[in-house]
Amino acid sequence: MNLLTSFGGPPLWELPIGDARAAVNGLSTQLCGPLADVHEVINRKISGPTGEFGIRLYTPKASREPLPIVLHYHGGGWALCNLDTHDAIARFYCKHAEAIVVSVDYRLAPEHKFPAAVDDSFAAFCWAVDHAGEFEATRSVWR
Repeated sequence: MNLLTSFGGPPLWELPIGDARAAVNGLSTQLCGPLADVHEVINRKISGPTGEFGIRLYTPKASREPLPIVLHYHGGGWALCNLDTHDAIARFYCKHAEAIVVSVDYRLAPEHKFPAAVDDSFAAFCWAVDHAGEFEATRSVWR
């Protein structure tokens, strides 16, 4: 990440994982700009292969009409980012796609070895398919 080195800091890959996460978190909140206004944001836990993990649901509008669902898996190479670092992006998708966004807070490496993040991501996909009716979502997107 050249932005860190431009401020005189070491490259991201040279930092301990906790410091790298803090740097990315700080930069993401400084660079995201104004947050898109959405109807509702809900944090909740769902069951995964080894226990519960978090998701964040974004709803674009109060509506009884079916809406598509977009699953959002934040960036960070399976090790750095989280729901907050990608909140602005999830809100943008929700508002401009007029879709329910399910943002997934999968387990991160190196604390959780491969394939933990992939397993959580797949569990979130299955959860979204199974619970689409709760959100008046369009199930046809899964077919």
